[in-house]
Amino acid sequence: MQTITVAGMTKIMAGKSNAGRKLLLLFALLYSASQPITHASKENTMINLNRSIWNLIDDIQTQSSLTLAHVEKTLVQTLAHDTRYSNEYFKFYKGQSIQFAGEVKVSTIDLRLPQQGAQSPGMLLMYLEGECITMPQLKQQYENLKITEIPRGKSLEEATTYTANNSWGEIDFGFQMKKPDCLAYVILKPVK
Repeated sequence: MQTITVAGMTKIMAGKSNAGRKLLLLFALLYSASQPITHASKENTMINLNRSIWNLIDDIQTQSSLTLAHVEKTLVQTLAHDTRYSNEYFKFYKGQSIQFAGEVKVSTIDLRLPQQGAQSPGMLLMYLEGECITMPQLKQQYENLKITEIPRGKSLEEATTYTANNSWGEIDFGFQMKKPDCLAYVILKPVK
């Protein structure tokens, strides 16, 4: 008995003529080729969005506070509760990578929502990779940036952080020492 397994389909070839086997093999190959191709990061599937990172930041700010439902809708995905890091103050959620129009990617999504009774409004952290977003490009989007943090020389992961304030809250833009000319992360922190 001969079996062929393609893309999770098993076809038993026993008793089939040579032409029948070829026809079933062709069907299995066509089935496999017709399945959607996903672009995966190391741990999950990448979401493709046909908009810019700036549009995403604006969309997050359409509600006064960070909620799981709003962030999931905006990011077009379901976030996973990460119990390893959740504590008495925050629930941590992780998301899938996002590919934006162009070559900018969000490689890591870290949403921290306050536990019931906690005073913090939470935050959304997104690490970027791919095409470099430079300081002049950032200033085209946000003119009034203030330096709120500078590296202390302890690690290449440390960053110069520029903050934009508005009525919604704060948006931090980090340029890490390991690649100081490119935006490394964005943190959105609502007022409430």
